[in-house]
Amino acid sequence: MHRVTSFGRALFSATRASLIAAAIAAGTASGLAAQIVVPTDAPNLAAAVDLAEAGETIFVRTSEPQAPVIVAKPLTIVGQPRAYIEVPCGEHAGVLLAGEGFGRVVLSQMDIVLGAECAFPDAGIAGTGFRELFLDDCLVDTRWSAFGGVTYGTPAIAVDLPLLTLHATRVFGGGVDADACIGPLPGGGHPGVLAPNADVVLHDSEVQGGAGGYLCCEWCSCPTSPLGWGGEGGTAVVASNLYLIDSNVAGGQGAVLDAFPGFEFDGGAMRCATQPNGAAFDVQSARNIVSDLAGTGPLGIGQRWALEWPGSADFAWLIGSMRHTVPWELGGPDGFGTVFVDLNALFLQELVYTGDGSARYELTVPPVLELIGTSVVFQVFEAGPGLSSPVYRVIG
Repeated sequence: MHRVTSFGRALFSATRASLIAAAIAAGTASGLAAQIVVPTDAPNLAAAVDLAEAGETIFVRTSEPQAPVIVAKPLTIVGQPRAYIEVPCGEHAGVLLAGEGFGRVVLSQMDIVLGAECAFPDAGIAGTGFRELFLDDCLVDTRWSAFGGVTYGTPAIAVDLPLLTLHATRVFGGGVDADACIGPLPGGGHPGVLAPNADVVLHDSEVQGGAGGYLCCEWCSCPTSPLGWGGEGGTAVVASNLYLIDSNVAGGQGAVLDAFPGFEFDGGAMRCATQPNGAAFDVQSARNIVSDLAGTGPLGIGQRWALEWPGSADFAWLIGSMRHTVPWELGGPDGFGTVFVDLNALFLQELVYTGDGSARYELTVPPVLELIGTSVVFQVFEAGPGLSSPVYRVIG
């Protein structure tokens, strides 16, 4: 059984209503949020961030690498097709969050990577001051290419906020390493995600801790205490609570420690020790949530799209929200499942008949440019199974 819906009209009506309400409160004339395009309206991303008002959307339509930015207000930044931020040495994180404690930042279709070899590199994303950071189809990579010198590494993401949500995103933490034979180094690989106070939701994503590098000494024998040399693999995720949906997390690989009787290039290495790999996560609680709700590819304006699920009951309640919430358990730990939608920001509530044991809910987003960049999340509730896993999307 399937159901075709006027989802697009419902979403647009809800979006327009909220924008008009915000505009009236701000005393502005327009009922739709402005959209800023790089390089048409601003020469680069940093200038666009300065120009944008809270809640607006920035589209990056250039392949030119962008300099790091400081985001001090709720914004959505979308690469079309992708935005690329290079993290240099000694400035700040590729995206530095500096909000005032409310709202959220959405980054979609962005690559944030180290752009230079640094002894002390900056994180890909760091900071605080928002309710949520949502990454959709992003790459955050602070691994070191070992072209020259030595690095002490950095986490890929280091944030202090209540909620971090990753959808279709890959994150790689940095590690301690050198391009030549070098003795003890302090510490080892860094976390992919360092968010000790956050609930972290990973949906169709991958997070990897930083590797421990390669440790060695010349004109030496194996040290009596090799474990004091550093090189341990980094933990993939450090968080308060972790929710895993179709995602992979892996600690970084630990270093090996070799001793050379002469110069390294003369060979003859003795394998002294292998340092431990990093943990997959360091959290208060971790939950693997079975993925039982699926979306049929990207969600774009003017396109037909569908949600599919097994349909184990005769009826299902489908809900969609324009905001995410810090996950909470409906009916307690042994209740009806985990809530990911924000029940105060619903644009879709639909009772769907699923009597034949399968369900498909079709929808079309209208071709309204103002909807591009809107993030949505869906869940289904059925008697018996309870709440489904969430499906996250950013409208493109």
